Amino acid sequence: MIANRLPYSNVFGPIAGEAAYRCGDEYMDSLLAYLRHNFEFVNEFCEKELNTVRMVRAEGTYLAWLDFRGTGLECKEINRRILEQAKIAVDPGEWFGEEGRGFARFSLACGMDMVKEAMGRLKEIFQI
Repeated sequence: MIANRLPYSNVFGPIAGEAAYRCGDEYMDSLLAYLRHNFEFVNEFCEKELNTVRMVRAEGTYLAWLDFRGTGLECKEINRRILEQAKIAVDPGEWFGEEGRGFARFSLACGMDMVKEAMGRLKEIFQI
């Protein structure tokens, strides 16, 4: 078994990859600025609106690691609220080992309107 391998590409894959490396600087710069803005929004939202949830600063990813341990809730309840009440799909922290219990991983590679909506939903169910 080969772990973490890239799937086979069609004929356009290598061409697209080369184009991205040769001509993608402007796109990459704008994407990174957009992601930075999403991270700043989530961090400020947690600090101002969610007194029990904190964002852990990360580098080199579009995935936000949120710490829900301040809620005092068990992992199962945290995950239930996020998925069933807020209706947000996340990666539960315990997927990443015992140290991840009480955390959840959110993708911020989406539009700001979606980020704002998700944070508003979290506020409704976690503001204690």
